[in-house]
Amino acid sequence: MDRIGILAHNHLTASFYKHILESIFQAEVIPFSCRTSLTDKQKNLDLDLLVTTAFSYEDHRELLIPHCLKVLRLQPCLSGSQCQILSQLPPNQHIYFYHQNAELFSEHQMLLNDAGYFFHKLRSFADLEAHHLSIPYVVTTDELNSKDFHTNQLISLGPPLISSISIHRIASELNQEEVLLSEVFQEYMKSLAPTPHHLSNLPNTATNQYYFSCVIESLNESVILTTKTGHIISMNKSAYQLLEIGDSCIQKNVLDILPIKKLPSLLEKNKEITKYRDHFLTIKSSPVSSKDFNGFLFTLHSFVKKASSTPNQYHFEEKGHQAKYTFYDIKGISGDLLRCKDIASQMAKSSSSVLITGESGTGKELFAQAIHNASERSDQPFVVVNCASISPSLLESELFGYVEGAFTGAKVGGKKGLFLLAHQGTIFLDEIAELPLSMQSRLLRVLQEKEIRPVGSDHLISIDVRVIAATHQNLDRLVAENKFRLDLYYRLKVLPLHLPPLRHRKQDILILFQHMQQFLGTSYLLSEDAKKALIQGNWQGNLRELKNCAEYLAHLEKNYIDVHDLPPLELIDDCIPTTTQSPVSRSHCEVFVLKCIYQAMRAQKKIGRRSILNMAQKKELSVTEQDIRNALQNLSHTGDITIGKGRQGTSLTEKGIETLHHASPSSVTGESGY
Repeated sequence: MDRIGILAHNHLTASFYKHILESIFQAEVIPFSCRTSLTDKQKNLDLDLLVTTAFSYEDHRELLIPHCLKVLRLQPCLSGSQCQILSQLPPNQHIYFYHQNAELFSEHQMLLNDAGYFFHKLRSFADLEAHHLSIPYVVTTDELNSKDFHTNQLISLGPPLISSISIHRIASELNQEEVLLSEVFQEYMKSLAPTPHHLSNLPNTATNQYYFSCVIESLNESVILTTKTGHIISMNKSAYQLLEIGDSCIQKNVLDILPIKKLPSLLEKNKEITKYRDHFLTIKSSPVSSKDFNGFLFTLHSFVKKASSTPNQYHFEEKGHQAKYTFYDIKGISGDLLRCKDIASQMAKSSSSVLITGESGTGKELFAQAIHNASERSDQPFVVVNCASISPSLLESELFGYVEGAFTGAKVGGKKGLFLLAHQGTIFLDEIAELPLSMQSRLLRVLQEKEIRPVGSDHLISIDVRVIAATHQNLDRLVAENKFRLDLYYRLKVLPLHLPPLRHRKQDILILFQHMQQFLGTSYLLSEDAKKALIQGNWQGNLRELKNCAEYLAHLEKNYIDVHDLPPLELIDDCIPTTTQSPVSRSHCEVFVLKCIYQAMRAQKKIGRRSILNMAQKKELSVTEQDIRNALQNLSHTGDITIGKGRQGTSLTEKGIETLHHASPSSVTGESGY
């Protein structure tokens, strides 16, 4: 009999998952807790598989669990009953989420966010108890006792369930795929809360098309499984009922039964809305791959166009003005990334303008879409505007539209502008730094007055649009050079979000690479030297460059990739800086703040906002206290500094020292730097 170890942060949680695994698998399951030392008997156990509830535990598995070669991290999933409890919470209340384990706190909070539940963060009960404060509701997935805390209502959901993705991976590792056909597994699947990500990820873990077919039959969604050429392999009962067809469609091409004109266009867009008989269908596609199968999964949803819908509801969906990515699609476990996801998820609750900065390829549009999909505007348009790709002469008419006869060649009846198409939704202004100065003043007025005037019109049109802007350029420098309006800069920078480059997210590189392999439908293995080379890569193109690398290796059609198979990579150690600028350009104020904090650390002194202001005044710098406050906030968001509470002071992180080294090398080589 197989022997599985389950490692959790406490014994109660480990026992909870032990019960689930024993009910599904023919295996002996042994629970372990990070809080309990091993007995001599446990130290000598041989395990076939170790599953953990947090990624960081894997780094210490040699100390915690000996004699285990295979380690798998469980992916959590909310149950239907947990979602029912959450849906009954009273609206307009201050509800907090708490978990003792910091990593599980972030993971479970994102799990709740993906399910549509957004709560305030409660890092510690100590502050509440010290001030005898009471909060009305606390939601937790941890084992807590309400008597120990100042709260009227403690909603203990219990640990999340094990996702079907993890069950499939365990079955594959133990060669027990037959459990996927069991009634026990089918019943377990029904207990999981359906999520939009559950379906697209599940097939990538199965081992062949037979098991794919078994899995999709257990789902409530309408699903069609096809080969890479689009020929139907399997459909579940729900799909048959939705399309009102018989099983004679098996082996037919999906184009023969779905109202799709071209399969490649759907696969490229991932989503299409089309009319089918007396209703509309939303058709989503996703690639699936396994050890011996590659194909596509089509998910179908039916809806009727309501008369009460907004006038362009169907129109914007048909035109593709939709955000398809959520925070779940942003892969990685590094501290910098989790911090950005945490900040962005809070930004989603607001309708204020967001300014996303970061190098090219760091995922700025991905974050913009995730913010939109987590906001109250998620069912409204998400309109993308690349400010660099539109001719300056056409930019005004594209953004604000025009009326009939506005200029030679104008369409009969005029044309709606992109801002009007984004009404009640979000407009994403990519490459905002490329916007001409003449248009910057027009945009500023739109943001201030929330009104647009189409070209050739005398009438103003009120709009309700959230603006998310993005750029890879240094707007502080452009403002100083009078190439970007200062008033527009601060109007956009209400909620700033800086995305770290991939070279600062070493923990994420192999995770992202594996995800890209799944997307490309490849399953080649990497040697240890190849993995090390990927981790040490400079990745100036960030995610785009990493994806190019994965695609390049896929075309080699090799099962095993060694370091000499990799395309030429610029390693971090080999990089020769060509400029004294930081990889992330900083304002003069931010560099000055970094210098002050660095010198205070060297002198083993604490430093805060007031001290930095005094240092600026001594040097007769034109810096205000608000400038320093903004600089500290930006540097904290980007992970360059940590701001302590009370009198703890502020300190540089390793990333902050690197940023200062690039921005002002003399500052970290013993010279004063100012």
